[in-house]
Amino acid sequence: MKKPYRVEFSTVGVQPESVYIEQAIVNAAAGIPEIAFAPAHEVPLAIVGGGPSALLALDELKSWPGHIWGINQGASWLASQGVTAPVWMFTVDPDDVFLQWLDGVERAILGASCHPKLFEALKEKDVRMFHTRP
Repeated sequence: MKKPYRVEFSTVGVQPESVYIEQAIVNAAAGIPEIAFAPAHEVPLAIVGGGPSALLALDELKSWPGHIWGINQGASWLASQGVTAPVWMFTVDPDDVFLQWLDGVERAILGASCHPKLFEALKEKDVRMFHTRP
């Protein structure tokens, strides 16, 4: 029998691996609350990326009965559109470019590899961290 073909993926970050690791070390030492396991619940979650379909779903998102994760600058965009459900900024990007997209962001779930300036800018907000590297 012929062995099935398997695609091998190799990921490459926008920064060298050392940047991800160094920023994770700094952020872990800062005492930022980490995401913890929680029991299953019935709160619905919408995940909103940056594609044009988000605009098509805007009315539904404005009346969303649960939480929304806005990927990267999506959280700021949702806030500017009048979405009142709890919106969480979600990113793992290590670049400090996200400092320009924080208007209206009140909550964030950030990878430990995110730039420390992002954590600093959101220090008065509800921020949780998770590890993206061992």
